[in-house]
Amino acid sequence: MPSILTRPIGGGAGGSVDVTAYSDAGYTTPITSASRGDTIYLRAENVSGFTPVTYAFIFVALSGNGILIYEGANDNTSWSVSGGVGNGKIYVLATDDASEPKRWAGQSKTFEVLGDADASAWLTEVGITDDATVYNATYGVTGANLWNYFNEFYAELKAETGLYEAGHWMYLYIGNSANIAKINLLDPRDLDAAFRVTWNGGWTFNDEGRISNGTNTYGNTHFNANTELAANDGAYFIYKRSQPSGTSNSTEWGAADLATKFNQFTAKSTLDRSFYSIGKSVQVDGLATSILDGFHCITRDNNANVQKWFGDDGSVINTDTSSWVGNPNFNEYLGARNNSGSPVFYLENGAKVAMEGRFDGLSDNQVEALRTAVRNLMSNIGWTV
Repeated sequence: MPSILTRPIGGGAGGSVDVTAYSDAGYTTPITSASRGDTIYLRAENVSGFTPVTYAFIFVALSGNGILIYEGANDNTSWSVSGGVGNGKIYVLATDDASEPKRWAGQSKTFEVLGDADASAWLTEVGITDDATVYNATYGVTGANLWNYFNEFYAELKAETGLYEAGHWMYLYIGNSANIAKINLLDPRDLDAAFRVTWNGGWTFNDEGRISNGTNTYGNTHFNANTELAANDGAYFIYKRSQPSGTSNSTEWGAADLATKFNQFTAKSTLDRSFYSIGKSVQVDGLATSILDGFHCITRDNNANVQKWFGDDGSVINTDTSSWVGNPNFNEYLGARNNSGSPVFYLENGAKVAMEGRFDGLSDNQVEALRTAVRNLMSNIGWTV
């Protein structure tokens, strides 16, 4: 921490300094709030009784966490707003040019860091409150934690050009609740048209995520890739907290028109044998890979002859160059494959899923940005594998 923040603050009689936040670089429109990621402009003002030579601008949240925004000779700075969502204050510390320097402090009125509107919409819809209510006792996750974690997560998604906009649905299995788990992070309306999941069978939702029973558990996303996606395009990701046993057909997600078309991700349906497909007539199968927990993404990025499977470490597990033939005209299921209208190949008993999502086809850079954002969210929650 710079020394200006650690030495005692003193001042001479009559010395004072103020700080004001503005929305513009011309310092014409004062503000008392801004959203994370917004650029705002800070300026030291109304200096009296001393001649500053250095300044430090700091944001301190009510939680006590502080962010050093700037320290130097300038009496103004810009700030890309960061930190936890909620109220705090902006401070300026100014040091004079005496041989025994004194410091004067000024502070703003309460300054609020606003949350991402899309993150707030989902959190509000599912009833996660921005307070000390516990939503995961095992990992000590509160509502206030989740409000901060989600704002960070959405900011990371939106920082990568086109990534957030490519999303159709994402589900996070937090809060021990099927009602939370059914709501789409990207469209939190409680409607089938917003790809709200209809859960079937004996699912368990607990501090470890969404747990299947291997017998009758599946979720209908109400998402039909045949009508929702462009040709030669599409991606799916999952974050699993358990390693498949390799003793059963165990399908994470999928739909199939048995005549010609498959969208599917099945990890280790038999020992060291997995298969996947986006718009193919047959799956790419027989893939030997031993690490099938954590983050995995399959994508076909608007290219009829390339689909890829990325693993948890970001490397490409498989590249397939066979042609796209079309999407099955059935709703996609979670925890099973919709086989022309019927669930088959249920996800095995005890499989723990933390999160999954469906996107348009993603570039390599977009997959990496998604992987980083998801893994950071999992780390914050305590769900890393």
